[in-house]
Amino acid sequence: MVASPRRNAVVIAATLVVGAAALGPFGKKKASPVARCSTLLSRARTEEPPPPPPPSTSSAALTSIIAVVSGFFEFGFLWRLSLLLFLNAKFKLSEKLFKWKGLKDNYALLLFFAFWYAGNTKYNEYNKAALDAVGGKHAGMTMTVSTMQLGVCAVYAGLLWLVASNPIKLCGLQWPEAQKVPELLRSDVLATIPVGFCAAAAHSSSVFALGGDPLFGQIVKAGEPVLSAIVNTFVYKKPPTITKACCLPVIVGGVAFASMKADPVTGSYSLKFDSTALYFGLIANAFAAFKGSENKKLMDDQQIKMRYGGVGNQYAVTEILAFALSLPVMLLTEGRMFPKFVNIFLTSYSCRYNLVASGMAFYLYNELATMTIKQTGPITGSVANTAKRVIVLLYMAAITGKPLTTEQKIGATVAIGGVLVYSSIDDVISKLKDKKKAG
Repeated sequence: MVASPRRNAVVIAATLVVGAAALGPFGKKKASPVARCSTLLSRARTEEPPPPPPPSTSSAALTSIIAVVSGFFEFGFLWRLSLLLFLNAKFKLSEKLFKWKGLKDNYALLLFFAFWYAGNTKYNEYNKAALDAVGGKHAGMTMTVSTMQLGVCAVYAGLLWLVASNPIKLCGLQWPEAQKVPELLRSDVLATIPVGFCAAAAHSSSVFALGGDPLFGQIVKAGEPVLSAIVNTFVYKKPPTITKACCLPVIVGGVAFASMKADPVTGSYSLKFDSTALYFGLIANAFAAFKGSENKKLMDDQQIKMRYGGVGNQYAVTEILAFALSLPVMLLTEGRMFPKFVNIFLTSYSCRYNLVASGMAFYLYNELATMTIKQTGPITGSVANTAKRVIVLLYMAAITGKPLTTEQKIGATVAIGGVLVYSSIDDVISKLKDKKKAG
């Protein structure tokens, strides 16, 4: 039945009233979500130890650019956005009220890159603040923080299905897309469990590594291709090409040099690093490699891929499974500390805010990364990942007030440069060969 113009007018008018109420009370001007979130962050930080020294001018510029992403994590803004998304999915408001279809994909992609980088850097900041709020790496609650972050991801995934819409494309000034609960078989969920397990292990190990030393942990995580090559060679029987294999010693050498420190008296070098960051960073890299291979194997099944109906649903199910699988591990390893964690969570605003914000940032930046890499070629994706690691390192050095040592700068440059070459060398050689044949 075709709706009458009068009915359409009533629906649109009613929705505008509800939408206006969702965005803020009448008669009272409220600060923007970003401004309010900045206030919340400043309040949260008052509960922490004295802040580090102010960053340099260049670091401050980087910090200012990235800070805009904080608006995503202001809680009042989130529920209002969810309400508007539900109304949009129910009444197709974007089609009825606006003729504008959103930015073109090429322009939106630039914004997706920007928010991916911003989300990643903010996740590292919120993650450190959440760990500090519960007492730091020696408090015995790192696994609990990691699991609760995945719990936030699981709740957010459920909200997406509840409102039947995914707002992630708003980052690129495009309209949200529908995201309904996938009609999966029991066998589909069972087939996804290995991906969920690897995702849970990789995430928890990363939280331990970054909790040990945020800067050195990032350098270790940059060596992920080394563990990926080992896993794929011995487990999946898919060794890297000779050209890629030649890049692996460069990456290992960069991480190794970043672990060195010169004696101020003799000038001789010795290994000096945070063992937690190194060991858990390597474990995280190994499970990330397993996750990538298991995820590819899962999505190669066209029937499962069709029933999932999109990457968004598959990622949502993976995060829910990761949370479910992390819970028993948390209870077994840190169960005795859980009452203390609950008390801190209920009494510390900093803990509540940074825990939820880190979980949200983790979900959003990973979804954005998937979207951007899917829309770009392998070389562009490799360059983007390399740039991301550099930005995260600089940002964390700025907010922690702990500058990179000379050894860490050189080691990080060598390791990240090696990763860039490793990720793109085969495609570059293939293109040169094709160009030579065509010429």
